Amino acid sequence: MRYTGSANPKMAERNQPIVLPLGSVGFATDMPAQVRQLSHYTLAQNVIYELDGSIRKVGGDSRINATAITDGPSITGMFDYWKAGTSGSFAQKFVAMTSNNKIWKDDMDGVFDEITGAASITAGAIPVFCQARDLLLIANDKNDTPLKWNQTGNVASLGGTPPTGRGFIFHANRAWAWGVNANPSRLYYSSSTDVEDWSGADTGSFDLDPEDGDRIIGAASYKKNLFLFKGPNKGSIHVIGGTAPTGADAFNRSVLVRGIALQSHNSILPEVTDDVWFMSDQGVHSLSATNQYGNFAGGFLSRFLQRYFRSTVNRARFNQVWGVHYAMKGSALWVLPVNGSTTNNATLGVSYARIKEDMLKWFTWSRGGISAAIRIAPTTLSKDIVFGSSAGFALLEDQTARSITPSTAYNYQLTTPWISTGEIDSAGQAKPYNPATLVRLAMQSISVGNYNVNVNITTDMGDTNAVSLPQGTGFTSATGCVFGSAIFGQQVFGGTEATRNAQFGFAPLSGEGRMMKIDITQGGLNEDAHLDELAIEKTPSAYSEVA
Repeated sequence: MRYTGSANPKMAERNQPIVLPLGSVGFATDMPAQVRQLSHYTLAQNVIYELDGSIRKVGGDSRINATAITDGPSITGMFDYWKAGTSGSFAQKFVAMTSNNKIWKDDMDGVFDEITGAASITAGAIPVFCQARDLLLIANDKNDTPLKWNQTGNVASLGGTPPTGRGFIFHANRAWAWGVNANPSRLYYSSSTDVEDWSGADTGSFDLDPEDGDRIIGAASYKKNLFLFKGPNKGSIHVIGGTAPTGADAFNRSVLVRGIALQSHNSILPEVTDDVWFMSDQGVHSLSATNQYGNFAGGFLSRFLQRYFRSTVNRARFNQVWGVHYAMKGSALWVLPVNGSTTNNATLGVSYARIKEDMLKWFTWSRGGISAAIRIAPTTLSKDIVFGSSAGFALLEDQTARSITPSTAYNYQLTTPWISTGEIDSAGQAKPYNPATLVRLAMQSISVGNYNVNVNITTDMGDTNAVSLPQGTGFTSATGCVFGSAIFGQQVFGGTEATRNAQFGFAPLSGEGRMMKIDITQGGLNEDAHLDELAIEKTPSAYSEVA
């Protein structure tokens, strides 16, 4: 049905803007399909939210090791191991476990050297790393003999009589271990002076609801307490308080909540916004919010992504999820398997950088890692994301070049729900069922190169617009502007990324609709996109109606 007839002359003169601040919202699957203003994306892929509120094409990757680890195995876990020692200078080693039963170290020279020695490791084991008293402890999900390494020689079996568990954590000056097959709900702790003493007077254990259909999956040290997460079936979270086995502040146990089942210790992020974030079988949670709301929706950080967790993620492989805190971009990331994959082939992320101004903003990347870690760059000391590949490479992520090594393009994409084009009423709200004619599109961006951004607009009446807008250096004092050949309706004004001046691109639009859906893409190899907002001018249509 079209709206025709004589338009109100005053109305025809009154073009109205629809402004879409692109960096203000994130990806959601459980929000309305039709909205009056931009409230979420149905797809926000291969993007990263900048601290200034813009939304950019995420960087590509580059290889730490130019030559693959011998035999090209999957890297099942990594750890950035810094040792203070007693010499007054730090020593850094980057450690990796691979699917072919081996452990490697990088001396920050881009070469991985094997340090497996006589250790026996089950193929495909997923490790848990823990640094305790300058010693690196290594357990894994196959219950192999726990290992240690002090940055010299090969790894060796952890001394004393440690439990053959699945994980370690350092808390209250002790190593704590869990996941022994014979006692899946038992938590063990070492001496407070020696992490290789597990049988002396200063050691002990707790049983956390044994034989409840779960086992201890992971742990987090948070605000003087140790939190233990059980799963993978029914789920519960337990709290160990106190500082010593006996005395005025003796260790004690309580239950925080039931019904939240952790799947992977490596999904726990213990240092995000003075909180602990973790992934269960239901989604991503905040420990502080869980403490407040229990297992109700208020405790879910990802409560508008339930359909994503039900339908997109391979839930049977949640045990291999790894999380990292990308503090330099104010984001948290989890690599996970989607669409039936048995390996971590995607990344789910959330930006918290502007949570006071906006909200948590979720996004996805179309690439993942078998494992993930944060590695401090040896020279710049920046905290970089590293993904472990399935081919023996450790890959630095969000790098300057927008390509996947060796040379593969990927697509930046933002897709909106249906947004009302109706006339804005006195309260500033769009009248939802009145159509409008689309007049012009404007894009505000930052110049990151002479690359086009594609904007496709579809209306509910079947009209479409396909627009390509440039992001070149545009109008600058260096290049000037040739007025003799300029078409002012489509000219680009602005500066470079370094100057951070606003840059605008314009294009005419046509067509009519009550609602519109917008798809923004940039998929060129080694091409970038850095967008602030879109603005669409439209004119309310006449109100007479014909069939």
